Amino acid sequence: MHLRNERKNYFSLHFVRFSLPLQNESIESTTKKMAATAAIIASMNIQELLNRTDRFAANAGCRITEVDTEHAVAEMVVTKEHLNGGNVCQGGALFTLADLAIAALMNSQGQLTFGISNSIMFVSSAKEGDLLRAEAVSVCNHHKIPSVEVRVTNQEGRLICHVTGIGYRKSIPLPQQ
Repeated sequence: MHLRNERKNYFSLHFVRFSLPLQNESIESTTKKMAATAAIIASMNIQELLNRTDRFAANAGCRITEVDTEHAVAEMVVTKEHLNGGNVCQGGALFTLADLAIAALMNSQGQLTFGISNSIMFVSSAKEGDLLRAEAVSVCNHHKIPSVEVRVTNQEGRLICHVTGIGYRKSIPLPQQ
């Protein structure tokens, strides 16, 4: 925890140092750059935070592998524990994977954001041994009601399901534990 605080302070100091206006740059332009830099710094920690604290997703074998302010990726290998009675990956496992990618993207701004509506469309089946990749991309990064789209694909790039998500962004920072 102490090292994390030192890293945050290091980034904060460099953020201020490199955010001073250039000679021909407007204050508005500098402010936008500062906000973008702050969002990038926040997204650096969201991957570690959610991989550590989202116990349900971790127990399902899901992990976040990439996060920035425009997209997030979560991955999972389909095991026999993910299979339903039809011997294909259960829809809840697919939704859990997509939901983790949604959470990473929506919370990458550093503000606590909860899902308020999601929709999933199953396109094809995933089988045991498949490596699934859920890539969430921002549709609208609204300050209160962000929305995302997620494509879950297998190792061959075949679309398994498509998920849309809408969140509610609270005015409080993410909890760190």
